[in-house]
Amino acid sequence: MSSSCHETPAAPLPRVAVIGAGIAGAMCARRLADAGARVTLHDKARGPGGRMSTRRHGDGAEARHLDHGATGFESHSLDLLPWLRQGVAQGWLRRWNAVRPEGTEPSRWVAVPGMNELVRRLLHGLPLQAGRAVVALHRDDAGWQVQLDGEAAPGPQRHDAIVLAMPPRQAAALLASHQPDWAMQALQARMQPCWTLMAETDEPPAWDFSLARPAHGPLELLVRDDLKPGRLRRPGRALWVAQARADWSNAQVDLPAEAVAARLLDALRAEVNPGGDLRPHFATAHRWLYARPEPLLRAGPACWWEAGQGLGVCGDFLGGGTVELAALSGLDLAERIGREPPRPAQERPPRAEAWRQEQPA
Repeated sequence: MSSSCHETPAAPLPRVAVIGAGIAGAMCARRLADAGARVTLHDKARGPGGRMSTRRHGDGAEARHLDHGATGFESHSLDLLPWLRQGVAQGWLRRWNAVRPEGTEPSRWVAVPGMNELVRRLLHGLPLQAGRAVVALHRDDAGWQVQLDGEAAPGPQRHDAIVLAMPPRQAAALLASHQPDWAMQALQARMQPCWTLMAETDEPPAWDFSLARPAHGPLELLVRDDLKPGRLRRPGRALWVAQARADWSNAQVDLPAEAVAARLLDALRAEVNPGGDLRPHFATAHRWLYARPEPLLRAGPACWWEAGQGLGVCGDFLGGGTVELAALSGLDLAERIGREPPRPAQERPPRAEAWRQEQPA
């Protein structure tokens, strides 16, 4: 008799649905997929990125990309080094040494042509259902099902595990029926709003800095987006992204975007061309209701995982309020799932070694 008859059957590969295609969800999904899990993603936005989103203005070779979420990021973790090296080697990740009126900022990374390119690269080849919100999660003996906005019942696809990588208030709504304690903790996590201006104007005289952090007024951060590496620069024009302070954003949180854009454009003029004009060619504002966690650094675990349920949570409200810490939260959750795999529907618990592999350098 062949010895293969006595071999232990290979454990089934976990089927994981990741809800949220920002940096935490993308890192978690990529790590799980590289380890052999069958991953699908959902995001209510039209495309991936989350708060690393990029707004495109114009078409073709003249298109401008404005990073109205994260403007760049620092990274000091060896865990992210393989992805950074890959991005540099392939040309879609570059160093940015931003020049301020007071000097040079610490070096950071930017993706090209926009910050969402990092998330797009991480999710390459993975199925993503975009443009529809997940409104409910259902679990029975056959596994998890995801119910989308506008559907009376959940879809037929089954999953062994669910990962929530979304702002805490949105995660709490999906957790309430399955992990009420987690839902209460998520509701207690406060997130600050942020109104963000995207504009193209005439180039101001005597202002050639790529970044400023105003000490007063509505603006907390001002970036010349066309001076970042790999961006299109048009003669006589300047491309801006301006982030408002959290208290100012909260006070204007319910105003129409057009009114907020006009106020932030006035604040921009006051910073870069005081006493003069700054003719806009376009200006629009985007409201981030859940821009960053408060406080920015949180004590406690960087992710939540319950193997018995096959339910996990990651994101910057757990890991901390930076791109790097949000990414590490997603990686930490993927590692937890690898060490403590979910129980596949109607199957015995698989051994982690059956599917977990190391990420190549």
